Amino acid sequence: MPKTIDSETKLGGKIKHGDCINGNRSTEYRSWESMRDRCNNPQSRYYKNYGGRGIKVCNRWLHNYKNFLSDMGRRPSHEYTLDRINNDGNYSPNNCRWTDWKTQNNNKRKIAMLIEFNGERKTFKEWANIYAMPEERLRLRIRRFKWTMEKAVSTPSRIKNYL
Repeated sequence: MPKTIDSETKLGGKIKHGDCINGNRSTEYRSWESMRDRCNNPQSRYYKNYGGRGIKVCNRWLHNYKNFLSDMGRRPSHEYTLDRINNDGNYSPNNCRWTDWKTQNNNKRKIAMLIEFNGERKTFKEWANIYAMPEERLRLRIRRFKWTMEKAVSTPSRIKNYL
């Protein structure tokens, strides 16, 4: 007789969660598994950035995929990924969303510097996109050479693919 584990069924050593597409686990299920692994498995290559710094999965989601799916819903498209709104907060319904890669990349901890220019605050990547220049060129000009933002975006490169 099968045993129930928080709304999932264990059959023959495998967890049956009822969310497979053509025999493969759904993207949402894989996101749920990865989230739990990052937070709870010290052997995970990402543990130090999640569980290692105290990020946890809420009790409602920890052992219950169906609760996770009920709270988060399906991701809108293949271009979306699971994101925590507050990077220092836990994985929970009020701190998670499906978001596109651009939004998620701008929500990383390592983005420590927002540049204010013309009354707007944006990341290096956002400014580089606006001024159609490589992000690394903008970073070098401002950080290493201590240029102002105005000089950094208005000075043409003297050598192609260089500063």
